[in-house]
Amino acid sequence: MPSEYYNSPGRYKPGRKKRGTYKPRGKRGLPVFVRVILGIAVVGLLTLGVLFVIPGVGGGSFSLFQAKDDTPVATPTPAPTAHPIENANTDSLIRDIAITDTNFQWFADMNVYGDTLMFCGGEIVDGDAYMTGLFSVSTDENAPRTAKRTNIILENDHIMYPCFNDNWLVYLDAKASSGGKIMCSPYSGESSEAFLVKEVYTGHPALFLSGNFLAWTERTGTSMDKLYIYDLTTRESATVQMFNKTTYYGVSKPHLSGKQLVWADVDTENSTGSMTSQICIMNTESGEFLSYKPGTYAHDPKSNGDKYIAWITGNHGTDSDLYISYDMGEAEKIAEGVVDFYMDENYLAYQKDEMVYVYIFSTKAQYRVSKSGQCVQLIGASGGCVMWSDVSSRMREVPQYIVIPE
Repeated sequence: MPSEYYNSPGRYKPGRKKRGTYKPRGKRGLPVFVRVILGIAVVGLLTLGVLFVIPGVGGGSFSLFQAKDDTPVATPTPAPTAHPIENANTDSLIRDIAITDTNFQWFADMNVYGDTLMFCGGEIVDGDAYMTGLFSVSTDENAPRTAKRTNIILENDHIMYPCFNDNWLVYLDAKASSGGKIMCSPYSGESSEAFLVKEVYTGHPALFLSGNFLAWTERTGTSMDKLYIYDLTTRESATVQMFNKTTYYGVSKPHLSGKQLVWADVDTENSTGSMTSQICIMNTESGEFLSYKPGTYAHDPKSNGDKYIAWITGNHGTDSDLYISYDMGEAEKIAEGVVDFYMDENYLAYQKDEMVYVYIFSTKAQYRVSKSGQCVQLIGASGGCVMWSDVSSRMREVPQYIVIPE
């Protein structure tokens, strides 16, 4: 074809872009309104990313309805409910026990079961003091506080360590010098014919009663002590533990409460030069045995029959400290210079500086319950009561008790 054809006006020439030339659909520009909508969408997505994604990366969170002040506030720990003794006038709760027979001047071994308080009374016989009387009084608020003497016929000189429940009355018919007989009689408020549990040849063992079981530690020979448990229904006994007198644990009293029998023994695994003990716990029904090692010397351990165990670190001297443990946990010192203590279900009572105090389990608080300036000797705590003798006069004691408010 002639070259003029290619060079003629209006024909396509390579490298020249002509107006109105056809473009494929994919290369055409988007309409303006579509571009506006897409721009708005992109801005919105970026905003949401800043609000939600970025806080999430830092472990935070975002809420469209979140309060401006989101400073965390600690949940307050409720204070323990105060025990009723906190606001009680304890002086007004102390009750004197009247003894019509003025020959009885000394009192000991008080126990409460139900609403009956039982104790021993001492008098002068042929120039010597003997605990010859067994008395009881009701702890009911409206009952008379004059003690009634229980008819007990003694074969020997003293009546010691009486304890009782719905079924049994047990006591030691003791010789003044040493030894005696452990006696038991069915109990229904009045004593009936007693039977011999065991004859004791040395010492005056303290007795502990719970249900149908009786426990005590007794010297049996010149160098051996034995811890006994006795079934009052079958009249059979078993030796639970034997102690050599060189260990000193034979003079530490056992304790029986609920289904728990507790006693102290040497800690053979921790002989570090200082004397440490283990507290042994036996279930009287199942026979299960547990050992608790407090890291201290333990004397006269006691149990409330459940989770609490208490003991002193000396033989009732002013150098004895009182400790307590809950559920066999870490030992906690309650007081120093404690000469004696007793444990009830919800508290323990102890004597220090001729005054009586109680430690409440639920609040871990302590209160003095004997009167200020009064000299007393603690002689029991059970059945919701703490009992002592007012020995201020030194001539004639006044038996007293307080019902711990609930």
